[in-house]
Amino acid sequence: MKKRIIIFFSFLIFLFVCSINCYAEDPINIIEKIIDTEEEQDLLKFVELYKSSNDENAPLYVGLAYHNLSLIDSIKYSSFAVDWLLKYNGKKFYSIALAYRGSAVTLVANALSKKGNLIGAASKLDEGFKLMDKAIKEDSSNIIIRFLRAENGIEITETTPFDRSKIVEEDLNFLKDKLTNFSNLQKAQYYLILGRLKIYQKKIPEAISALKQVIKEAPDSKYAKKAKQLLAKLED
Repeated sequence: MKKRIIIFFSFLIFLFVCSINCYAEDPINIIEKIIDTEEEQDLLKFVELYKSSNDENAPLYVGLAYHNLSLIDSIKYSSFAVDWLLKYNGKKFYSIALAYRGSAVTLVANALSKKGNLIGAASKLDEGFKLMDKAIKEDSSNIIIRFLRAENGIEITETTPFDRSKIVEEDLNFLKDKLTNFSNLQKAQYYLILGRLKIYQKKIPEAISALKQVIKEAPDSKYAKKAKQLLAKLED
């Protein structure tokens, strides 16, 4: 009888542990959720949720949240993004952490530029590019970091003297081969970057075609909103 009770309680403990593992959220889902978040208060909630967590991926989650916060205010948040991403010691998402750290460093450059330190900004931009390029070399098939580098590259190309258009084109060519497997939102993201690149290259008919495709793929998305703004300028 005593042996049966021990076996029964052991079975209950087993079920309890399994239930925790089964209902624990997949880290990649958390990563995607954070990188798709734009609102400052929502991002700060992620910071509060994970900054004291024992989860090995917590520094990555916090760093990603600070990265997106840096897009809102680079002076206030970019150094935090770099520091937290440096704290990530895991192997599974190393390339993502490295790529986002590179992007965060370019946002430090943005902060320095706003403060008038153009030499420091140029140095940080170069450092950030190298980190993102290294991440691609180590994990060239990673969709997340391909989109990140393409987004970062077109933004840098449009707003600074640095020309990353060839890098953007490389990433878009890679993503194009995966296009049929993408969600509508990912397709919209792809076509928006393509449209912006074509504008930079002064290939306006191709730009218009890409931007219209953004709206077709995800008409209510943030990407469609940006595409409509760009189309309005092109069609004036």
